[in-house]
Amino acid sequence: MNRLLITCATLIVVGCAGPGVVVDLPAVVDLEPAEILPPTNTNALTSQVDLASLLDHHYAVWKGTRHKLGGTTKGGLDCSAFVYLTFQNLFGVELPRTTRQQSKVGNTIKEKHLRAGDLVFFKTGLRARHVGIYINDGTFIHASTSEGVVKSSLSSKYWARHYWKAVRLDSL
Repeated sequence: MNRLLITCATLIVVGCAGPGVVVDLPAVVDLEPAEILPPTNTNALTSQVDLASLLDHHYAVWKGTRHKLGGTTKGGLDCSAFVYLTFQNLFGVELPRTTRQQSKVGNTIKEKHLRAGDLVFFKTGLRARHVGIYINDGTFIHASTSEGVVKSSLSSKYWARHYWKAVRLDSL
């Protein structure tokens, strides 16, 4: 628990450091998954706020990392690797490595029922698929082929047109 408090304090300091201050944070936080998940005895709304905040902090660490098909590191990664590493590092959840395989896990849910941690899928071409992680208020994080790791809106013209489905994992 102490490591969680230290990590949270570090994230707050980094967030308050202002522009021009560069802080090198590790891509993988050395915490046990049980230490970073929201407590199970809180109400669902508080847990969702905590989960969204955790995902937002994780996004800040990866923000701008370039897209690299098949990549799995801070040097470059693709959308399914970003999802795979996020769930592995933050929650200790092992997901399949590819978008197509990830789309087959969990339970399909309606877009209007999205909550933090749900996977959102898109059909971006005849056979191409894309995946991201829903945060809140219609936003999701993902590794874009053109911009690297970014936060986007489901209601943007491009993503709304290509939206396919959403999946909720039993483990969250």
